[in-house]
Amino acid sequence: MIDIKDLKIGNLVYLNENGILKKVSVSAIGYETIRVDSVFKNIDICRIQPIPLTEDLIVEFGARKRYNSTVRVYYVKKLKGTLTPFFGVPTTKKYAFVYRNKSIIVWLDYLHQFQNLRLTVEEMTK
Repeated sequence: MIDIKDLKIGNLVYLNENGILKKVSVSAIGYETIRVDSVFKNIDICRIQPIPLTEDLIVEFGARKRYNSTVRVYYVKKLKGTLTPFFGVPTTKKYAFVYRNKSIIVWLDYLHQFQNLRLTVEEMTK
């Protein structure tokens, strides 16, 4: 389940409609419900699931693939940092965002976290 406090308007998430996951954009956020672009009623947060972050989504959202030795690195120009895939557990894929080659690292699992990264970077660098 996703924490409603982690969502921002415009985030992409999955809406569970009778077992079928549909990618939707968050258009309003309440206390325990949200609204999405294609449904004009409040949706319980229990029906919302995060979208796992993938390399295809990272590129789709503006990052460029580079290689640093043998490791794939994705440069995110707008954020002045890089995303690196991390495979700690075979079934889990996380990404480490490193801001301007400094020791500021943010671990990402889901697309909405990547979408909210700009706000996170701004808060860390104040």
